[in-house]
Amino acid sequence: MSKAYQSTFTGETNTPYSKQFVHSKSSQYRRLRTEWKNNVYLARSRIQGLGLYAAKDLEKHTMVIEYIGTIIRNEVANRREKIYEEQNRGIYMFRINNEHVIDATLTGGPARYINHSCAPN
Repeated sequence: MSKAYQSTFTGETNTPYSKQFVHSKSSQYRRLRTEWKNNVYLARSRIQGLGLYAAKDLEKHTMVIEYIGTIIRNEVANRREKIYEEQNRGIYMFRINNEHVIDATLTGGPARYINHSCAPN
């Protein structure tokens, strides 16, 4: 029996399916929809064009900003990537699992400027 299934019966509160966990994450999501501008800012990046930077220290696992775009299959993402390259356009895609990608190239928000850094700012 999986931990998530067991927690339904035992009432554990630290699993991703508990009411407390879901309520906590939904509250964080509502806050981030209105307060994201207090958490991050756009600036020139040494990695690639623009970058999205933390405006203040953020606790681990804090939802910061929503990554907005069109959810597409890998095959579609591969075709679009070739088209964007031919158009000399910046490509903003985020893989969410083995089958799907969020394409923020044409319909994305500021989160598309997130760059990975091993030395967080």
